[in-house]
Amino acid sequence: MSTTGYQRTRARVVRAGDVTSYLSIEAWCGGQVAVRVSTLSLISATGLSLDQLPGTELTVHANLTAIADTDVDPGDFRVDISAPNGQPPRTSALSAAA
Repeated sequence: MSTTGYQRTRARVVRAGDVTSYLSIEAWCGGQVAVRVSTLSLISATGLSLDQLPGTELTVHANLTAIADTDVDPGDFRVDISAPNGQPPRTSALSAAA
C-alpha cells in the first residue's frame, strides 16, 4: 500500500455506534463528509468508552488526497490533548482497517 498523500491531521468523532463510528476530518472535504471507522479500533486506541467517543478530538494519519471516503483510510488514532476537552494522551498504531 502506498502512503503517498497520507498526513497526520485533526479529526473529530461525530457519531459512535456499537460497530461503526464516523469521523469528520477538516483537512479532507472541509470536514463535510463523514469517514467510517471501526468503533473497536477507536476504543482500543484511545482507551475511551463508547459513550465518551462522540465529540472527541483526535489526530489521525489519513490519505488527504483520497477521492472517495472509503480511500481516506484513517488510522493511528491519538487523542488530541490540545483540545479543550482533551483526554489523557494515549496512542496506538492500530489501523481503522484492523
